Amino acid sequence: MTALSLYHMKFEFSIDIPAPRELVWSVAQDSAHRHIWDPRVARYTVHGVPGPGVQATILVRAFIFRPRVEVTLTHFDPPRQSILRIDKSTSRLLPGGGGTWVFEETAEGTRFTTRFNLKYEGRLPAPEALIRWGVSWDTRRSLRNLRTLATGMTNDQPGRDTNHRIAAIKAAPPPER
Repeated sequence: MTALSLYHMKFEFSIDIPAPRELVWSVAQDSAHRHIWDPRVARYTVHGVPGPGVQATILVRAFIFRPRVEVTLTHFDPPRQSILRIDKSTSRLLPGGGGTWVFEETAEGTRFTTRFNLKYEGRLPAPEALIRWGVSWDTRRSLRNLRTLATGMTNDQPGRDTNHRIAAIKAAPPPER
C-alpha cells in the first residue's frame, strides 16, 4: 500500500483599512453580508451565537459550482481575532485546514491580516502554482472590497445602523468580482 502525500499550503495577507478596529471587525464578521465583500462566498451561515465551538456553513462561489464547507470556530475574541477549522468540504479544492483573522489597531485605523492553511491528502486537484495564484488573487480582491466597504461606513452618517449602511453600499457600484 502506498502512503498518501500530504501537502500543506500556507498563506498570509494583510491590508490597512482607515477605519476603527471595531467597525472592521463588525463588517468582516457579519455573516449575513459576507458575500458583499468576499466574492468567493455565496452564503455564510453561523449556527448559533459566534464563539468557540460554534459551527458554520460556507457556500462557496466556484465558477458554476457551489461547494459546501463545514467549519468550526475554535477561537473568537472580538474585536481582535477569530480562528476557524475546516471540518468537511464537498470540494477537493477546499480540503482540510483552517484560518485566522487578526485585527490590529494602527495609527491610521486597522490592519486586517488573514492567515490560512490548506491541507491536501493525495494528489493536488490542480497544479500548486495555479492554486497559489488563485488563492492570492481572490484573497487580495476580497481584502480590497472589505477596505472599500469599511471605509464607506466610516464616512457614513454617525448613528446609522449596519443594515442602513449595508443597504447604501448595495446601492453603490458593485465591488470587484
